[in-house]
Amino acid sequence: MKIALGAGHGGFELKEAVKDYLERKDRYEVTDMGNYELDLMDDFPDFAHPVASAVNDGKYERGILFCTTGIGMCMVASAYPNVFAAECSTLDDVKHARKHQGINVMAIGSGNVTTEYALDMVDIFLTIEPRGGKYEKRRAKIKPEL
Repeated sequence: MKIALGAGHGGFELKEAVKDYLERKDRYEVTDMGNYELDLMDDFPDFAHPVASAVNDGKYERGILFCTTGIGMCMVASAYPNVFAAECSTLDDVKHARKHQGINVMAIGSGNVTTEYALDMVDIFLTIEPRGGKYEKRRAKIKPEL
């Protein structure tokens, strides 16, 4: 599975930890789309756009974005027509968003979780498949132009 990662300064350290974790697993191809160093003056949209665009275009199956709250990253990613993004703070958020909404981009706020908890969230995000039936029908209503 191809996974794109991106983070502004607020999520930089968490992105680095998740990247290291995923790169140790054989089943994932991970691409870091920045920021590549901690820069307190960076702007989160500069890293959300490349990740969301890559998922939108089908070049990557999933994207994970990191900032202080996850909210801004989620807003940017949601602007893309083929991206279903959610800001997730709990394991239940991830399970629900993946099963019911079929998210392909997850935004995590570094101020909301520990590194260990974030790794559990990532595992859920990458392993749970979306449900069909009424959930598939509902997803089609979220972005009716698809």
